Amino acid sequence: MSEKDRENSLRLEEELTRIKLSSDSELRNKQRLEDENDRLKKDVTYWKNQCDRHAIERNLIDDSIFHALNQKPELYLDPESADGTTYTSLKRRCKVEPHTGLLLLPVEKVDSSKLIFDGVRKPVTATQLLDCGVLDKPTFTDLERGNKSVPEVSEDKKIPLKGTGPIAGVVAGSQGKMSLSDAKKLMLLPEEIADLLLAAQAATGHIIDIKNNQKLIVEEACAKGVVDVKDRDKLLAAEAAAVGYKHPSAAKPLSVFDAMKKGMVDKKTALRLLQAQESAGGVLDPNISVFLPKDTAVKYKLIDDNIRQALNQNPECYLDPETERSVSYETLKKRCKIEPHTGLLLLPITEKLDPSKLIFDGVRKPVTAKQLLDCGVLDKPTFTKLIKGEKTVPQVSEEKKTQLKGTGSIAGVIAGPMGKVSFSEAKKQKIIPPASADFLLEGQVAIGYIIDPTTNEKLTVEEACARGVVDNRDRDKLLKAESAAVGFRDPNTGNPLSVAEAMKKGIVDKKTALRLLQAQESAGGILDPMSVCSFRKRQL
Repeated sequence: MSEKDRENSLRLEEELTRIKLSSDSELRNKQRLEDENDRLKKDVTYWKNQCDRHAIERNLIDDSIFHALNQKPELYLDPESADGTTYTSLKRRCKVEPHTGLLLLPVEKVDSSKLIFDGVRKPVTATQLLDCGVLDKPTFTDLERGNKSVPEVSEDKKIPLKGTGPIAGVVAGSQGKMSLSDAKKLMLLPEEIADLLLAAQAATGHIIDIKNNQKLIVEEACAKGVVDVKDRDKLLAAEAAAVGYKHPSAAKPLSVFDAMKKGMVDKKTALRLLQAQESAGGVLDPNISVFLPKDTAVKYKLIDDNIRQALNQNPECYLDPETERSVSYETLKKRCKIEPHTGLLLLPITEKLDPSKLIFDGVRKPVTAKQLLDCGVLDKPTFTKLIKGEKTVPQVSEEKKTQLKGTGSIAGVIAGPMGKVSFSEAKKQKIIPPASADFLLEGQVAIGYIIDPTTNEKLTVEEACARGVVDNRDRDKLLKAESAAVGFRDPNTGNPLSVAEAMKKGIVDKKTALRLLQAQESAGGILDPMSVCSFRKRQL
């Protein structure tokens, strides 16, 4: 070993010896402090016992109290954990304020008023959630102490805070997903069913824009064209179930139940809206904007026992799009498919034919299945079978032949050896009086067409004049009679008018109007110039 190595080794040994001596000194000091602490504890215990003995001697306490106190019962609550503790334990944690000598207990808590959660329609504080039972005391304490964060608890309480979501739209085979409003416009959903489902969306908090996966309030949905502006008022009425009904006698918004009691909403509607809310998470409290279980809702008077029992019966407040039979909202939700990337609930419906492409041949022009439904020529079951492909346009056309084509007009006359002759020819040949022929020609054209009995063709007045089927001198009066079929022109607006409307405006006299209408009635009913279908008098 070199001289330098020996010097280093010696230095290290000296350092180790110094460290050992220092460590031994620290151990002795620690032992001394522990002994001192034990002595002080014994002194405290001694003097405490002496005090307790004096208290016993002075009849301030008895032996049972003396022994109970010696058990150090945990009669106080730790502000940090809410666990039981002794008063002495709390005192030991106190800090002494230097300038006053006061004992101050340190606590570490977040201001609960700053613990804000995102409710269904507005923010809600942790204290409000504790008060209504959404948060339990341990969770609230963890929030205050910073052991849990608002986002963590929000995830745990997702259903009360946001719900499970309403039926967002429909999915129809190759036509894919679409909003309830679009499904209604395309006649894939009956109007009443779509309206009920849209109202359920609004009652649970928002209208769903399925194209952009956005939640919108009714006003936003109208502004963005997600719902029809014509539906605005009834959707706002349904939305009140989520945000509260306004009443001049109430200081704060009313729940659905309170609104029902004041006659602002009928019981059937109230149950329907509440059922939608319940299926989404519970009864929605409009003032704190969270979903609450029915039992809690009863406690806070959001519903009463009768309404709770009614909801427990699972009433059939909605309509099945496939059968149009009554069904509960929960039943429809269970049939929904969850869109994987959005989580939206989409109700599967049978793919249907586009009703705008179901074209029927009317008296003078094509007419759609939707127009025939609107005017009552088609009933709802027949319309549904058409769009489901269970019936064809030709089949239904045959069933509705009278309304679509009528039973026909008097086409001409048959005069002995001359055989069949048109009215114009019969007038020329003086087989029938001119006035009679003219009336019968007008009767023909008011029903829809001039008839050429020689070729069995139906002709417009212009065509009949061009072919010589009628005399050109009769053209103007026949065109006027033809207006009973295609509509009289309103001199102010240019819109087509029915015979009755034209009579009211003085375009045609009452006697002529009655004569033209009588001809129409005999052929199948009063002819609507807008849809060009015939209606029986009781349908008008």
